[in-house]
Parts: sequence; structure tokens; C-alpha cells
Amino acid sequence: MGWRETSTEGELITWTVINVKPASFFHHSDYVVGIVKVSDSFNVTAWIDADPKALNPGKKVRLVVYRLPGEDYVTYWFKPA
Repeated sequence: MGWRETSTEGELITWTVINVKPASFFHHSDYVVGIVKVSDSFNVTAWIDADPKALNPGKKVRLVVYRLPGEDYVTYWFKPA
């Protein structure tokens, strides 16, 4: 495994709403996880910061890198572009 620089934009392929969470995420509200095809022709699985009712296959999304308040790590997710 290694680092690879890629585009920060992609297209949503599919998604699901997680409402039965593992213990480490129990403090989070229900959340959306999706698979995004980035322009470099590979897929990334990540949280999607959007209302699932507003999502559709092919929706353009962009990468966000952020440190969540109260968490001790940097994470990433996608938002509608």
C-alpha cells in the first residue's frame, strides 16, 4: 500500500445510510457512506456529507479533509460539488 496523489473531485457510484453503528461510532448520528469514482479511474469509499434523499448515481462530489472536533485523527469525506 502506498500514497497516491489524486483529483479531489469525483462521481458518486452508490451509497448507503448507516444506522446500526459499531461501538466506536455510536456517538455519531446516522451517516452516509458511499463509493466515489475519482477522475484517476479508481474508487474511494468514504462518508458522504449530504442528505441521502438528494443523492443520485453520477452526482459530482468533492473531497474534504478535516479533523473532527473531539477526535484525535484527520479524516476525509465527500460533499456535493
